[in-house]
Amino acid sequence: MKIARYKIGGDVTYGLVEGDVVRDISGTPFGKYDITNNVHQLTEVKLLTPTEPRNLMTTGNNTVSHATSKQNRANPRYKNFDPLAAKEVLISIRSATSIIAHEDPIVRPREAEGITFREEVELVVVIGKQCRRLSESEALDYVLGYTVGNDLTVKEWEYEGKGWKAKCCDTMHPIGPWIETELDPSNVMLKARVNGVEVQAENTVGYIFGVPAVLAIVTRHLTLYPGDMIFMGTFGEPEDCKVGDVVEVEAEGVGVLRNPVIAEA
Repeated sequence: MKIARYKIGGDVTYGLVEGDVVRDISGTPFGKYDITNNVHQLTEVKLLTPTEPRNLMTTGNNTVSHATSKQNRANPRYKNFDPLAAKEVLISIRSATSIIAHEDPIVRPREAEGITFREEVELVVVIGKQCRRLSESEALDYVLGYTVGNDLTVKEWEYEGKGWKAKCCDTMHPIGPWIETELDPSNVMLKARVNGVEVQAENTVGYIFGVPAVLAIVTRHLTLYPGDMIFMGTFGEPEDCKVGDVVEVEAEGVGVLRNPVIAEA
């Protein structure tokens, strides 16, 4: 089942995506709701971010292909990092103001002109119920579903240890287009394209720490709430993107998230 959050007229609601249409629900997918008879063409609604999370988190170096990439080896912090020896996945908190929806513009920071601005396709976990200190065996019971995200990065700032702006500037976390509730997160093909050219393609089978492990690690220390989202990590050598490009990230079984890149005014 695909669940979208969208605006039509002056109203913001959730609905169920059925082919080219979406059907309103009364309530939210995080509790009891009723399916209504209000149906809209997807072209008639403005898709919004799938949720408005209290917590937005990302994982780092959660695949061998990215942890050992040329890009990561250029980072002094990870020059000799062995991802298979890690006892815990690397977790970072991201700014909620960095989240944008399908078709919203990615605004490259003015100060990032002339330096490396990269896309990163990632599977995104959407939390369905409040949780703390989950075991791996029960973790998936607290997941509503999955979507796809683009974890944009200004690499030079990341190399300088300035993760707060390398990853958290406004618009640097596109997420969408909707949530898929029936998906096996351990076997999802992820792809990224810049101007239609495929630049990343790898399966989530390559994640070192899967969704249950990541949720168990995070909830040892933090309470997660309905609508919170966690990026699960990217693969290989993500591609540069520049002003004027269109970036698409895709998760098999979910859909395509598309965003143009513009310059900050």
